[in-house]
Amino acid sequence: MMTPEKIIQFTCKEFNIKTKDLLGKSRVQYLVDIRSVLVKRLLKWAGMSFASIGQILDRHFQVIMNLDKRNIKTKFIKDNLKKLLTHDNNL
Repeated sequence: MMTPEKIIQFTCKEFNIKTKDLLGKSRVQYLVDIRSVLVKRLLKWAGMSFASIGQILDRHFQVIMNLDKRNIKTKFIKDNLKKLLTHDNNL
């Protein structure tokens, strides 16, 4: 299992965004999509619960559940979602 901090750092680096943007309150479409990828990674790679992810992202667990179920709208992320969720052992 990977740590949440490492997953957050990896996600920020991969999408070339700042941690404060990823964890912030902005509802800009591409950031919401990246947060959705982050939630899926935290669930899959770190085995975290919705409530635990909610604490990290400072959001109610139901918001996290919606991010997990959400349809990705940003084309690049949508086209590469399967690859983005595949765990790279070199992390």
